[in-house]
Amino acid sequence: MKEIFDFLVANPDYIISVFVLIFTVAGMQFKDMKFILISQIAANGLLAAQCIVGGTLSTGGVVILATVQTIICFILNRQNVKVPTWLTVLFMVGYSGIAVMGFFIPSIPSSPFDLITMVAAWFFALCVVQEKSWICRILSVANVALWLVYDIAVLPSAVINHIIIISTTIVGIIRNDRAEWRALLAKIFGRAAK
Repeated sequence: MKEIFDFLVANPDYIISVFVLIFTVAGMQFKDMKFILISQIAANGLLAAQCIVGGTLSTGGVVILATVQTIICFILNRQNVKVPTWLTVLFMVGYSGIAVMGFFIPSIPSSPFDLITMVAAWFFALCVVQEKSWICRILSVANVALWLVYDIAVLPSAVINHIIIISTTIVGIIRNDRAEWRALLAKIFGRAAK
């Protein structure tokens, strides 16, 4: 038991990852975007801390910006205001800038895998601005799949979390989004048949 405690004290990013997992998994089970955004704010804040504790500062910067974007999206969602396209593009440019900053500033550790976080962040930027939770979940699966690739190479403490998040998000899709998928498929195949 002491070995486990010593390991967790020496690696606090593992403890943080458990809470990131809880908030993310819970959030993707909601039908209402407001609840998804609240859980994403908590998960992203903790993920930023995990990245910083784990020494991945460039990725931590991307996640901090994601937290800011999610807070703004939550505020606008509560006011029933659509997120302006220019704001989403601005965040995507910000994610790109942070992800590549480490390649130009020697004091910021970076790797080619930071480019994966940049593309993952683009999916996230599109995910949190959605008005429909089913589209958010699909974009979230793409986002988390890219984070999984990053984890395997750089942040192994989060690999299991991202596998669980993808699995439970797919469960959320199956549980919550069947009607939307049926309507979409009917629309696609209905048009193709005409």
